[in-house]
Amino acid sequence: DFRDFDRVSLIEFDFAGVESNSIESAQIRLNLVPTGMGYAAYVPEINTFAIYGVADELAESWPLDNLQWEDMPALEQCEMLGTLSVPRGMQKGSFTLSNESLVSFLKADHNRRVTFLIMRLSGEQRSQGLVHAFASSHHPEASGPTLEISIREVNH
Repeated sequence: DFRDFDRVSLIEFDFAGVESNSIESAQIRLNLVPTGMGYAAYVPEINTFAIYGVADELAESWPLDNLQWEDMPALEQCEMLGTLSVPRGMQKGSFTLSNESLVSFLKADHNRRVTFLIMRLSGEQRSQGLVHAFASSHHPEASGPTLEISIREVNH
């Protein structure tokens, strides 16, 4: 259950106009930004973040404002697509997830809108551990999350 975690990020992409069967490869790009919260010494040497895709499209209608834990998709409605590894003291950098699970997830989508959940799987070794953050689309300096899709020409 996501309520066991202190922080979870939700991101959504609209890819209407992309035909499912034309997708050859895909990657999610996230930019790590400093939060100024917590201590690096209190987290593991490698911090593992999971990226889940919301597989149940009915669970994608979460509110943009004032999101509550109970409004989020349940873990049972999601599919683990992969993980990212962030070294302990790193607070800036670009990370990508690109694999066949992501491509299959995108190809299986019906409403041409996909939602991803990002959470750190590795816990703090002591309270007040470093808070990692990935830039949102509203970040003043870093680019927000991107979904990059490579397609092939489909003959009709």
